[in-house]
Amino acid sequence: MKKTTALLVLLFLATTVSFAKMKQPAPDFVRILHSKKHTLFIKVNRFFVGGTVEIYSAKKKFLEADVLPHELTKIFFDDAPSGKYIIKVKKGKMSFEFEYKNS
Repeated sequence: MKKTTALLVLLFLATTVSFAKMKQPAPDFVRILHSKKHTLFIKVNRFFVGGTVEIYSAKKKFLEADVLPHELTKIFFDDAPSGKYIIKVKKGKMSFEFEYKNS
């Protein structure tokens, strides 16, 4: 009886684990939480933790990149001139980009 029960439990675990796969990010990949003077507060989906955030000028010129160690991130535009910027969050094949206007 114990062998049958153990075999059924093992079979159940094997089948459920084989169908498990990584969840894709939710539609709200990146949310802008708050924007103060020269500082942007964003929250990324857990999927993007460990990925990179890249900042481009409005003319698509690469300016800076950094790793995303947490879901909540601050991006500082203290030394950057006023204008539009493109912020791209990437990890693997997934990426998300949005515009930010620094005033």
